[in-house]
Amino acid sequence: HIPAVIRLKGNLNKDALAFAFQQIVNRHEVLRTIYLNDEKKDLTYQRINDKDKWQLGFLDGSVYKNDASGLQKYIQQLINVPFDLSKDCMLRADLISLDENENVLVFTMHHIASDGWSISLLVNEMVEFYSSYAESRDVKLPELQIQYSDYAVWQRKHLSGEFLEKKLTYWKD
Repeated sequence: HIPAVIRLKGNLNKDALAFAFQQIVNRHEVLRTIYLNDEKKDLTYQRINDKDKWQLGFLDGSVYKNDASGLQKYIQQLINVPFDLSKDCMLRADLISLDENENVLVFTMHHIASDGWSISLLVNEMVEFYSSYAESRDVKLPELQIQYSDYAVWQRKHLSGEFLEKKLTYWKD
């Protein structure tokens, strides 16, 4: 798991936050990808779920307003929930409301869909989607030129067949 925890103070537009996360999951197919097993063929394959099915969790954390230790344990429980790769999106996020002006955002990505570098990319996109919603303006992000599945297909082709045979022959010599 790759978690991130952000304390948000002040007026938070929860609709804008939910919109931002939904757009990120829609934008990045890898976050909507599940992994299924075909036991008859002894094969694992990917399926990309439809857009607009992901949801931000909203949790009442008012009992933790003055209980930092309890809040920390609660956050750790959220982070530790296992991913079911055959059902779950590879991004999970919950907003814990401590009071109307203080929230804690907990989001966790599965390492199969992300790495540490990806967090800053997602945070930048989050800011843009949130701002565009709150300001009622168009999003200023370029279209993605490639999805992870495109890269995976390229990599598989690149590492199979004639290329791989030549490499293995070269390495044997």
